[in-house]
Amino acid sequence: MKTNSSAVIIPVPSSATNSAGTNALSGDIRDIKAPVEIPSGWFWFSCVAGALTAAAFSCFAWRYWQRGFRYVAGLS
Repeated sequence: MKTNSSAVIIPVPSSATNSAGTNALSGDIRDIKAPVEIPSGWFWFSCVAGALTAAAFSCFAWRYWQRGFRYVAGLS
C-alpha cells in the first residue's frame, strides 16, 4: 500500500466560534494600553509664547545686526 507523506494535515476545528475566542485560548491577545496623557492648555500656551518670544528676539537681533553693519560700512 502506498502512502502519501506530503499530504496536508488539517487541524481539528476548535470549539470557539470567533477569532477572539481562538486567540484567547492560545494567549495571543495583548493587554490594554495605558491612556496617553494629553498636555494641558498651559503647555500649549507656553510653547506658543516661547516661539513668539524667540521670533521677536530674532527679528530685533537681525535688525540690530543689519543696522550695525550699515554704519560700519558707511564709516569706512
